[in-house]
This record gives sequence, structure tokens and C-alpha cells, in this order.
Amino acid sequence: MTFRYTTLVLALALTACGGDKNNDTDDTDTSGGGTDTDPNDTSGGTDTDDSGTPALDPCTEYTGNITCAGTVATLTGTFTKDIRLTKGYTWVLSGKVQIGEDGTEDAEPTNNAVLTIDPGVTVYGTNQSFLAINRGSQIFANGTAQEPVVFTSQKKALGEDAAAGDWGGLVLNGRAPVNAAATAGGAIAGEAGTGLFGGNTPNDNSGKLSYVRVEFGGFPVLPDEELNGITFAGVGSGTQVDHIQVHFNADDGIEFFGGTVDVKYAVLSCIADDSLDTDFGYVGRIQHLVAVACSEAGETGDPSGTENDNLKDNNAATPVSKPVVSNATFIGRAAKSSNMFGVVLRRGTAMEIHNSIVTNYPTACLSVRDEATAPAIKNSIFSCSTDFDPGNGGTDAEEDVFNATGANNSTASPDLESTTLTLGSAPNFKPKSGSPALSGAVQPTGGFFDNVTHKGAFGADDWMTGWTSFPAK
Repeated sequence: MTFRYTTLVLALALTACGGDKNNDTDDTDTSGGGTDTDPNDTSGGTDTDDSGTPALDPCTEYTGNITCAGTVATLTGTFTKDIRLTKGYTWVLSGKVQIGEDGTEDAEPTNNAVLTIDPGVTVYGTNQSFLAINRGSQIFANGTAQEPVVFTSQKKALGEDAAAGDWGGLVLNGRAPVNAAATAGGAIAGEAGTGLFGGNTPNDNSGKLSYVRVEFGGFPVLPDEELNGITFAGVGSGTQVDHIQVHFNADDGIEFFGGTVDVKYAVLSCIADDSLDTDFGYVGRIQHLVAVACSEAGETGDPSGTENDNLKDNNAATPVSKPVVSNATFIGRAAKSSNMFGVVLRRGTAMEIHNSIVTNYPTACLSVRDEATAPAIKNSIFSCSTDFDPGNGGTDAEEDVFNATGANNSTASPDLESTTLTLGSAPNFKPKSGSPALSGAVQPTGGFFDNVTHKGAFGADDWMTGWTSFPAK
């Protein structure tokens, strides 16, 4: 045990003994008054879908996996029985923490477990820690608009300045199909021991993430291989994901490696690399998403609003990546030290973008690359100083996609209330009165998408109110 870790435990113990039973350590949240204004949220703020996992005493029930110092409970290793994180304890991740024990690459998972996290619980990540939900196991992170579940840096508990890369992130591994080379069991190995993923179960259920924030993650598990804020690896459509935020991550905000999971209401802020990344045959649907850059984030590679691939080594691999995104707002920043695009479509993706806004990216709004790439963009507004990739070999791929028959896209200004993020305060990315983004949306078919008529992530309502936070450190 290092001196630094001992200091952390003592500091957290003092916090716990001070009576902070709500685990409320976020003193920089100025995003709102905690009222749920989401018109599509019917939970009433009293969600009790916690998978049924009982609340046990962690200090006596999980010998070998949890070390307690007062009410500070440090999680380590692999959990092979159900666990519930409740208020009244300060929860700390140390090293690689896994829920469930997966089998070999050619075997079905064994020793499944369920992790349930109650509303208002904060989980602190120490240096080089991350949380992985293995195939066959589940997480039920049951936040509310008033009491989100927060994963953040241990430095926040020590009163120190937090930064991207302070800890790892959250990894969900499922059995839904992926198109990368797999073993006979349909699984491939995630980077640096994050677990196996993939299989033949499109409706696989990895649990639920609702009103969840992940902050200051992305440490490198290997040189130049940082973790995403949230990784969805082969995650199936039986998984519920809504109201998630990733803030200040050292790699991508969220990345989908194949799978079929759908997402509603996502906020990606101050991401060092790509805010939204999809590949390996991801075919899920996403609605109501905002991704915003900020100058403090730093850059690795070419930090796009969204980067979308099928498969690098075989652009025609099946299932072909075909995420369908509607009502997204991607906002870049003027300053840059490398290429910075709003939307990058390449390596055979068939991504569809509907009713979305892309603006303020300094290199270009849109870059379409590689012959097999066959995307669609409809009823959207792309407005940058340069709309189409100027260095893409002199091709007209961007114009062909953007101006396709019936696409109904525009390069007019979306006229938003703001296109910058001031850290420590609540942003407003809604359209101004008279904005062309307030009408004209046509939703994709299929029953998943809310029938809103505005373009971009917001209409009259700001669904970020109460549960998001944009701290500088």
C-alpha cells in the first residue's frame, strides 16, 4: 500500500465520518436545480428497477474483494456474486475491478454477477483503476435527475485538481454480434485485459445505465491506448442506456465496438479524442446527443465530433456498421493543433445521420473517406467555416452525400444560443427564436425515435438540467 493510497483512504474516511451520507462531493455542479424536465421520462424520479440485488454489509459480505476503513469501501478484483452500492459508504475502485468471471475465448461465461448502484452514489477511481462488466453479468446504475450516479477521480475526494486520465473508465462487454475476427465462441479480447466481447445474441442484456456521469477518465492501459469514458463492446439491445454524460476523458467519450444497444440522451463534453466513436459492425440507434469541445481538453490524433468505421482491415465485413443517429448537436472549437472534423465517415460505414447540427469545427464539418463507405445524411444543418473536407484527394464524396436527392440538408447557420462551453456553468445550446433548427425534422422509421420536429439535440426543453455537470477540475 503506497503512502498516496493511505492518504486517500484517510481523507475519504474523514469525509464519511463528517456525515456526508449522500456521497455528494460535486461542489462544481451549476447545471440546474435538480428538476427533471425531460418530457419523455416517465420514471417520476423514483426508479426502483435495481435488479433486486439486496443491500448487504460490504465489509462483511465480500471478504477478499472489499477492504473497509470506517465507511470507506475499496473494491478490488473480480466479483462473482451480486453486490449493491448504497448510500452511507464512500466507494473506491482500486486496479481492475470486474463484475462476473468470463470463461475462456471458446467457452460460455461462468460465475455471472450483478452490480447495482443506488441513486446519488459516487464511485471514485484511483490511478489505473477501471470497472468492467463481463459478458453474462450486468450493471444497474439507477441514477435520477436529482441524484445521478457519478464515476469520478479520487482527486476530487482529496481536494486536489482533477484532470482527464486520472483513472480508467467504465467498460460493458456483451454477447451481441461484432464483425471483427472472433474465436469459435464468437468473442474477441478487449484491449489490455478489459474483457472478452461479442457473440451471437443481438438482444443480449448487460443491464441499465440511467442518469450516469463519468468524469476525468481515460488513463492509458498500454502506451498510446487510453480507455474510453464508456466502452460498449458487443453490447446488446436488451440493455437500457439513457441520460449519460462523459466529461474530460483522455480518449474517446463513448465508443461502440459492434453490438446493437440503443442510447437516448447523451452528453459528451471536453473529450480529448473523438466524442462519439463507432466501429466493428455497430448497428444501434442514438437520439438526443450533444457533443461539445472545449479548449482545455487537449488533443490526441484528430479529435472529431464523431468518427465512424466499419472495420479497418476489411471495409466490407458484416454486419456492416450502420448506426442511425437523430437529433444530435456536434459543436467544435476554433482553436486546434491538429485536424478537427465534425463528422468523419470512413472504412465502409453505412452510418445514417438525421435531423442533426454540426458547427464550429475548424478543419471541416464533414469528411467522407474510402470507397466502400456508404452513409446517409438527411434533414440536417452542417455549418462550419469550411463545410467539406478540403484535403480528401480532390474527391466530391462529401458533396455527393450531403446533396443527395431528397437529403434536404442545409449549410445555413443553426443560430444557437451558444456554441461555446464555459466550464463551471450550465451551457445553453438550444436554438434561438427563428432558428432554422426549430422545425423540419423527419424522424427515421422503426419506433425507437421520439417524434420531435426540431433539428439538433434541443428544442424548447433542456433535458440536461439537474444531472449534468461541467467542472474545470
